[in-house]
Parts: sequence; C-alpha cells; structure tokens
Amino acid sequence: MTIKLGKNDYQKEVIEKTILLLESKYDLILEITDDNYIVVSTGSKISKELFLKELLYNDLRYQIAQKTNTIKKLIVGRALYDSCIRLEQK
Repeated sequence: MTIKLGKNDYQKEVIEKTILLLESKYDLILEITDDNYIVVSTGSKISKELFLKELLYNDLRYQIAQKTNTIKKLIVGRALYDSCIRLEQK
C-alpha cells in the first residue's frame, strides 16, 4: 500500500502520530518528497481505508487540541493559583 498525501492536507505531526499508533501492527514508512508530498508506504496488509480513518481521527484530535489549548491553560492556571502559598503582607 502506498498513500501520497499533500503537505498542506495534514500537519506532519498528525501523520507521524498516526504512523506511531499503527506501527506496532504494521510496518509503515514515511517519506517526504521534494514535490510537496508525504508518502506513506508499507509491505504489510493494512488497508488504505484503515490508515485514512486513523489519520482523520488524529487530525480531528489535533484540531480540537489547537482550539481548546487556551482554555486548558486557563483552567490549569486557575487550579494552580488556588493552591499557591499566600504570604501575608506586613
């Protein structure tokens, strides 16, 4: 199986995460070409549909993480702020 993805279609981190998740079962190889493509190939029996499904899931997770990053920082900051030691002013 060989899948040719445009570099602008998915973030490189999303493709790498998908490969890491599937590499325990399938031997996947990532190749970056000079003509703005990322090629994922394997000699294993993995369907193109399975890889693309996992890729879409990871892309969705990535987009949600990007959109909720600010609120996560605010929540953690507020939680840590309440647990800080307060010094009395004299």
